[in-house]
Amino acid sequence: MFLAAVGKHKIQLTVGDAHTNQGADFVVGKITEKKVVLGAGAIKVTAVFSQGREAVAEGATFELRKGKADLDGTFSLLSTLYASPSRFSAPAGSYQIVAQMDYATAIEKLNFPPGSSQNSL
Repeated sequence: MFLAAVGKHKIQLTVGDAHTNQGADFVVGKITEKKVVLGAGAIKVTAVFSQGREAVAEGATFELRKGKADLDGTFSLLSTLYASPSRFSAPAGSYQIVAQMDYATAIEKLNFPPGSSQNSL
């Protein structure tokens, strides 16, 4: 809860790379309630050397990239984390997760619907 002057205001909500803006009208002597829908969630990533094995405890690097290639054919880097497991907060959309450890690299594509939590790699 916060106090604001009477009138029209813009509310901005940001969590990680996800953000939204919505308008709100504040009236004299009235409490205004406003639900702000972020349309985002969390992508939790861990690294394993092969299917069914234990997760790697340290030394992994994770990159969150756009799921659609740019004009030059590359996928834009959005964020990088250096721990396993790691958690990205992101808006709904399609992404690539790039996991790297030593000389090994894995790339996984995923579609991420609003309000979901996904485990990857």
